[in-house]
Amino acid sequence: MLNKHYMCGNNSFGQVSAARIAADASISEGTPESHLCYCHPVQVQPCEHVTFTWSQAWCIDKNGSLTCYGFHSDTWTNMKPSSVCAAMATKSGVMIQAADGFVRHYLENGEFETVTVAGVSPEAVFQGATNTKVYCLQRTQLSECHLDESKVTGCEYRLGFSDLLPRVSVTHVACGLEHTLILTEGGQVMSCGSCSRGQLGHGEVSVDAVLVPRVIQTFQGVNIIAIATGGWHSVGLSDAGDMYVWGWNESGQLGLPCSDRSDPQRANPSGSLHQDLDSIHIQPEPYGLDLPDDLQVVMVTCGSRHTEILTADHKLYSTGWNKYGQLCLSDTHYRDCLTRVTWFDQRGELVQKVSAGAWNTFVVTVMTNVDCSVRM
Repeated sequence: MLNKHYMCGNNSFGQVSAARIAADASISEGTPESHLCYCHPVQVQPCEHVTFTWSQAWCIDKNGSLTCYGFHSDTWTNMKPSSVCAAMATKSGVMIQAADGFVRHYLENGEFETVTVAGVSPEAVFQGATNTKVYCLQRTQLSECHLDESKVTGCEYRLGFSDLLPRVSVTHVACGLEHTLILTEGGQVMSCGSCSRGQLGHGEVSVDAVLVPRVIQTFQGVNIIAIATGGWHSVGLSDAGDMYVWGWNESGQLGLPCSDRSDPQRANPSGSLHQDLDSIHIQPEPYGLDLPDDLQVVMVTCGSRHTEILTADHKLYSTGWNKYGQLCLSDTHYRDCLTRVTWFDQRGELVQKVSAGAWNTFVVTVMTNVDCSVRM
């Protein structure tokens, strides 16, 4: 199967342009492009996984080789730390885990340090990072490591939070800038951290942090199978294909209206999935979006203030902040409703995967004449 790989969004440090493999004729179509951003998706070097920091793109290819594009990338190009199996952005750089369990923390200033993380093994996979903690998951065991001024200073190991929440098996962890979501084997969602913008989903906005993970009560009776976090917003998908959103919505990243419809910086194309609601800046508990019955969401990913979803029929939708063109919609206008990305359709390509960085988006496609399916 011949896949194509694309990036769009922030290019302030060359993290997109350095990864390009060929000139893209679409750049001349008359829409905003500059050295700071790419509003059109541009084809980049093939890679299995991309982790974005605000100034870099870290790409892992199918052989486990690691390449960094962007700020100080000339120091790190084509490193091969014994086959990389996971990469995760932190506040100050990126955590890289090799297949043999070796871990390094690369800082944006070009330095790196070896990190000892209790419980990390070839089966362990990093799940996310807040600005103070790093998490890795080994089967159902969650390892929580504290970051202090870019250094791992200690590690606390818990078996599925058994010391606080007995009989809980963790299957996935997602981290925003100041909050953490935890998905359990039974489809429950717990959250902890800051609730300053309603991102925890407990129906409240508070300056007090939630230190012990709490179950989101709205999901009682709902089986959640996937979670995602942005900077200060959260998304959950149920086994019925329903999409729930909560948290900060100042740029429309929840797919809910955030401003007056006449705002000149807001785009309102036909075919968008509008929600018939008044303006919402904070949604403190999960809200089920009113989506068409034939639209089944199978993948969701969040940037700092934007959200991307992929449907079972390979349709890509974007919403939220778009200053750097990270919505793949060929302009820099924000959206406060899920908006269909038609750029790939026009080129006869089906979207297979989407992954958002803070101010960027990575997309994998396949030609329409290839039989394929989207999987979680």
